[in-house]
Amino acid sequence: MNNHIKRLMITSVIISLFVLTIFTPPSTSGSIQNPISTPYQINGTELFVENFTTTTYMDPVTTAIGWGDGTVMNDRNETWFFLDSYSTTQPVYDLDVQGRKVYLTGYNPSSSVDSLVALDINDPLNILFCSARNSLTYMTAIAVDGDVAYTGTGTIPSFGTINTYNISDPYLLGGVGVYLDGAGADGMVSDIETNGRLVFYTVYNSSSSRSLRLIDAQDPDSLIEYICDWTTDKALGLDVQNNLAYIAASTEGMYILDVSQKSTVVELSHLPLPGNATEVIVDGGIAYVAAEEFVHTVDISNPADPILLDSYETLVGMGYDLVKQGDTLFVADALDVAILDVADPKNIQEVDLIGPFNRARAVDLYGGVLVIGSNNGILTFQASSVSPTGILDFEYVRSHYPNHFNDLQSWDVRVDDKIAYIAGGPDGFYTLDVSNPYEPEVLDHFEIPSGQIARKLEKSGHFIYCTTTDGLFVFDVSDPSNIVESAFESRIGALDVCVTGDVAFVSLDGTVLSGFVAYNISTPGNAAHMYNVVVGTNITALSVQGPHLYLVDDVLAGFADSFYIYQLLDMAHPIKISTIARYAEHYDICVDGDIAYLASKVWSTIYDVQDPFSPIFKGDINIGSGPIHAMGVWQFGSYTMTAAGDEGVYLIDNPILTPPTGSQYTGVTDALQVTTEGDFTYVAAKDEFVILRHFESPAATFVPLTTLAQSLTINAPFGDGELTTATLFADDFIQGGSEMNYYMSADGGVHWELVVNGLAHSFVDRGIELQWKAEITSLIDACPRIYEVQIEYNYNLRPTLPTINAIEDKFIGTFKASWAASIDDVSVEYEVQVGDSIGFSNILADKTTTKTSATFVVGATGTIYVRVRAIDGEGLTSAWSLTQLNVSFSSLYFGLIIGGVVLIVAIVVTILIFVKKRKNKILER
Repeated sequence: MNNHIKRLMITSVIISLFVLTIFTPPSTSGSIQNPISTPYQINGTELFVENFTTTTYMDPVTTAIGWGDGTVMNDRNETWFFLDSYSTTQPVYDLDVQGRKVYLTGYNPSSSVDSLVALDINDPLNILFCSARNSLTYMTAIAVDGDVAYTGTGTIPSFGTINTYNISDPYLLGGVGVYLDGAGADGMVSDIETNGRLVFYTVYNSSSSRSLRLIDAQDPDSLIEYICDWTTDKALGLDVQNNLAYIAASTEGMYILDVSQKSTVVELSHLPLPGNATEVIVDGGIAYVAAEEFVHTVDISNPADPILLDSYETLVGMGYDLVKQGDTLFVADALDVAILDVADPKNIQEVDLIGPFNRARAVDLYGGVLVIGSNNGILTFQASSVSPTGILDFEYVRSHYPNHFNDLQSWDVRVDDKIAYIAGGPDGFYTLDVSNPYEPEVLDHFEIPSGQIARKLEKSGHFIYCTTTDGLFVFDVSDPSNIVESAFESRIGALDVCVTGDVAFVSLDGTVLSGFVAYNISTPGNAAHMYNVVVGTNITALSVQGPHLYLVDDVLAGFADSFYIYQLLDMAHPIKISTIARYAEHYDICVDGDIAYLASKVWSTIYDVQDPFSPIFKGDINIGSGPIHAMGVWQFGSYTMTAAGDEGVYLIDNPILTPPTGSQYTGVTDALQVTTEGDFTYVAAKDEFVILRHFESPAATFVPLTTLAQSLTINAPFGDGELTTATLFADDFIQGGSEMNYYMSADGGVHWELVVNGLAHSFVDRGIELQWKAEITSLIDACPRIYEVQIEYNYNLRPTLPTINAIEDKFIGTFKASWAASIDDVSVEYEVQVGDSIGFSNILADKTTTKTSATFVVGATGTIYVRVRAIDGEGLTSAWSLTQLNVSFSSLYFGLIIGGVVLIVAIVVTILIFVKKRKNKILER
């Protein structure tokens, strides 16, 4: 290369460098606009808790009741009615209702006048005096079984007695020979419970600390006392179920004892409880304990490990006595009687208070009528929304349930704690969950051998005694979902069964023998044959009350002996004391107090058995123009229920002395047996099982509708952002036949989204105001309720503003934009845009990057705008950070021209060098 060319190349490079030096890049002068924003916080999870003890978050649109009281539910009818009162000579300390009579003890330390009284409550609107007896002072407790009354006395710290009285004639309590026998007690007799021929009682402040006593009262004239070896001196309340005794023991709480061996009592468990435990009653797997200051519910499904479920604090703090009707618990609390809803034993709810009273100490039920004993005497109340009786006629549409269970046959039924135990004919024995009367569900099914028919059954404790055509099954149903066969006694023609204490009586249909068989069931789960008694032709039903056994016969034709009464003073040698000839085909018998109800295919009949040696015919039950026919019969206060075959089911107001009235449910055919439990009537109708409602107790008197519980905004916005997800946790109680639907809103109630309790929910319509609501839908039978709501929610704050730094020159005609990183608790990316107007109507470039810079080529003149924003993982964006650049025409295009000239010169020089080299090679050749 010659010097000329070299000089040319050097000159070209110098010129290019000069051009690049004088080239003016796009101007970065001008304003930078960064919108001002509030300080941001890191996103996270917050928790809201509402227990409804205040109305802070209660929206005025709420129609549900209870907010501010600790629970939310739909409306409830809390009406109760005073019926009548009767003043007694002495303060009432205890009472017991049997049949249509109430027997009470009068507590007076200085007078024994009228200390034992009988009253007639056949018409609870008109209490009538029967008779009274001057007995002993300090009469503290009473229990009645048939025609025997067991009473207790006592002084503190002296002694007391347990006494028996013949009350076969309640109108002559003061007659000669009424007192039968007595036994000493080294303390105050605080409670008495009968269990067949065995009578249990507790002694408070016993000098020997043997506070649980047991007597064999098979012969009330000659009591036999067992010496129990279990000790405490605190026993005040007692309930006995099968072979278990539950004891309310003052400040010591509650004990559960195995009393199957009588003298050898085994303590299964002890549960300390707050308060002073005075009384205990057991229903199904729950024990209810009055403890003066409190009422407790205890899970006793495992007697060896009782669990406290809930405690209700009484108003006066003097809870003495308890009685339960369906899901309603009545508590005598001195100045008032508390009506409590225990449908959910984990959450006791107060319904209402009845009062005031002068020391309400005792309560019992006569059907649906509440009987209260106070210092002033006896009062009767109807605690129900239906005035004045509370009874719902079977013709009333709300008494009927559409789902008739017909998967298995149903010949007989007993119900306990919302579990139905059913003898299913050829289908054997099964258990049914009836907590939702609209949809009964099979829990377990025991199939009997082919050819046998399960006929009738009885429940005692956690055992079922079920007859079949071939014998007697004993089932352990401590777990209703797992039926266990405990024993089977072969007995051809076994028909009906009833249990009293430790004896089971089984009637025989005459296939081999006619009469009845006695079994010793003192050993749990076993049935040991004791003896047979031959009587009649086909003993279809039997019933025991006190020391008497009542039998009816299916006389196939003609007029013949068909109603028998046996005396059981010696259980091993029953004595027939009455035989009554009747013209009827009998199928069932129910004895309640001094009245026996005989169910017959021809007519239903009433006998006065006040004197079992001389029953008195009281008449046939007729409604309208004809008699009531019956296959099965049951009693509820003054009301009689009959399963009337093809006629369906009758509910009869049967006051004995006046013509009865009644209603009829014709929605079933072949109705065989009927029973009640709580507010419901259960009908075994062979090919189907039917549930009816006959009563509305206070805990069940809900208004059937849909109500709304809705909150105000429950979080205060703490920065710019939005609610993304939330999980609602509700402590609620939803009974069968009712619904609870939950909703949440992220935008202050503009949009509501259905959510599932306990499941995370992602909002579709996001916002910054969180609210919740519940739609509570109830039928007449059940009411959902909410005790507490917790909401765990995620509030996603916007990413912080990514402030743009000074624009940097990268190369001729390009620039690089960078910005400060945005702050957020999740990963972010950035959207960067270049436009030729501040409104970015024409976007020149658009990039998305996870970096904090981006390079652009400028292809226009004038003012160029650059903006950037952050976008987090939830799609939430920050505001735009904005800047502008001034780009002139001359600097841009002059630079491009000079750059082009330099490029051309460089190309020409390269070509000349290449040509020169080519020539030199040729010359060398």
